[in-house]
Amino acid sequence: KVLDARAKHQSIPDTWAVDANGEPTTNARDVHALVPVAGPKGYGLMMMVDILSGSLLGVPHGVHVSSMYKDLTKGRDLGQLHIVINPAFFTDLDQFKSRISTMLDELKAQPAAEGYGEIFYPGERGRLRSEKYDEKGIEIVDEIYDYLVSEDVHFDRYHGKNRFAE
Repeated sequence: KVLDARAKHQSIPDTWAVDANGEPTTNARDVHALVPVAGPKGYGLMMMVDILSGSLLGVPHGVHVSSMYKDLTKGRDLGQLHIVINPAFFTDLDQFKSRISTMLDELKAQPAAEGYGEIFYPGERGRLRSEKYDEKGIEIVDEIYDYLVSEDVHFDRYHGKNRFAE
C-alpha cells in the first residue's frame, strides 16, 4: 500500500510508517519503517515472530536482519519457523472440522458493522482476491510496473549475481 501511494503521489495515514528520525510520516516517499499493526499488541506479536524465526534459530533478529534493498550483492541470512499442528493429536478430526465449520458459520451469520458488507474470517479475503487475480490478473500502476521491468531489479544490477545474490 505504501508503494501504491508513492506511485500515485498520495499521502498515507500517519499511523502506517515512520521516517528516518522515527517520526510518523504521511509522505510515502519518506517511509523508513512500517509501524506494527494494532499498536502494542501488534508489536508483541511481531516480537514473538522475531524470537521464533530469528533468535530461537540462531539467525539475525530485530535490527540485525539485513536490508532487502541496500546491498544486493550480499545474501540474506533469514530464519523461518513453520509450526504444523495435527488436530487429531488433540481431538477427533471429524469433530474438530465440525466445530470449525460451526464457528465460521456463526461468524458469517453476525451482522456486519455499518459500512461493511460482510464479516470475513482470517484468510478469506486473500483467498477471494487470489481467485479473482487468477481469473483476471493483477492491476498495478505504471510507475510500479516500470520499476519492476527496470534495470533496478534485473541481473546486471547485482554485480554479476542473480536477484538472490547467488
